[in-house]
Amino acid sequence: MAKTKFSTVEEYITHSDPDARPIMNQLREIITSTIPEVEEKISWGVPFYRHHGPLGGFAVYQQHISFGAAADLPAPDNTAGFDTMRFVSKRDIVETYFSDRSGDLEPAGGEDILVIGT
Repeated sequence: MAKTKFSTVEEYITHSDPDARPIMNQLREIITSTIPEVEEKISWGVPFYRHHGPLGGFAVYQQHISFGAAADLPAPDNTAGFDTMRFVSKRDIVETYFSDRSGDLEPAGGEDILVIGT
């Protein structure tokens, strides 16, 4: 994506590659439906989320979408030695990254498959 300054996450997604939009919208939905009070903004030029401290964000590149968690969130046990992660469901993302921030969380929309990296 070209270097453009966006004011909102909606703007960022709208101006991204059409193939990347559904994944970014799904990530956004997971985060905002799981933590309704989350603060959503553009930070460092990409969508970023905060709730009682930094949570993380995502960014689109030519060949992939990156999802990054804040340094103080727990890393998943199954990523040692790998450069990318593969989430198989919304629940994986919620349980891995957000459960410590918001208690018992239930991702909206069931168990849709979401794959990020391999």
